[in-house]
Amino acid sequence: AGGNGRGDGNGNGGGGDDSTGRGRGGDEDMVDMPPWSIWLALATGSAACLTAFSHKPDEKESRKDQTKLSRTEPARVSIIVPTLNETSTIAATIRELHKLEPAAAEVIVVDANSKDDTHRLAQRAGARVIRTPANVRGRAIQMNIGAKAAKGDILCFVHADTRVPRDLVTLVRGALSTEATACGGFLSLITSSKQTYWLLSMHNTLKTFYLPLVFRPYSFARGLRILFGDQVMFCRKTDFKRVNGFDERMKIMEDADLCIRLHELPTSLGNLTRRRIHVVNRVVETSGRRFDQWGSLRATYIHFRVGVEWYFGNSPEKLERLCKRLYADIR
Repeated sequence: AGGNGRGDGNGNGGGGDDSTGRGRGGDEDMVDMPPWSIWLALATGSAACLTAFSHKPDEKESRKDQTKLSRTEPARVSIIVPTLNETSTIAATIRELHKLEPAAAEVIVVDANSKDDTHRLAQRAGARVIRTPANVRGRAIQMNIGAKAAKGDILCFVHADTRVPRDLVTLVRGALSTEATACGGFLSLITSSKQTYWLLSMHNTLKTFYLPLVFRPYSFARGLRILFGDQVMFCRKTDFKRVNGFDERMKIMEDADLCIRLHELPTSLGNLTRRRIHVVNRVVETSGRRFDQWGSLRATYIHFRVGVEWYFGNSPEKLERLCKRLYADIR
């Protein structure tokens, strides 16, 4: 649960899992992901039976759902990257984000007072850098700070060690072209310098579907899916503000919590309808170094355990204590 969030046990900054040691050079071209998406499509295929009961708007509804983002000039996309001690990945990540076609409106790095040169490397790579106050820690807080500073119409949250498709901006705009979609994310492929975690990646895709199906079946039927940070979540800034952003009390599962609150926003069709959480059938690549250390079975257990504890309503404080016990800082 909570994807590959690799904070220090306090939910601070950073990417999916810490640096991969994959030696991504600064001048390395961005790799297109479609071949991997074909493989991971097996996961979404396995989940097809779950989506059979999903809410699918009819043609009349779709016409009503067109938003002003699709009727006017293209929506501006702001990319927000929370960081904490990311010198091994941040420069390459920012350079790749500047290669997007079409380009994002801005790339904002929100650094939780890293002890290394993360913020300076991000600035040199061309990002707008915001540093949190000295005693302020937590990825949810960082992402809220970035969202408040963003100038774009759409917010896209990217972990510091995650690689995205070059047409990210087009994919995000397309997913949010109707009011019925409140939030979206991608299929996450977990890789490291040692191996690609195919089965674990497939499980992470499936849990996007089976967690809401098991614990919130009625919401699932109306379009709820549970996304995690390593899936590169995105939403409209207006909707983000309507739900007051990420819950800053949460050091983990803040991403899943946001999905539920965005899903519960009513549409223009009335209070009985709810917004869909959309999974884009394209792959983002995220670090698997934590899984190199844990092993796939332990990683699956930890993610499942944290997710279940959250779904049964445990407090943010209890989740934080659990996170500190289960997660080791590997930076």
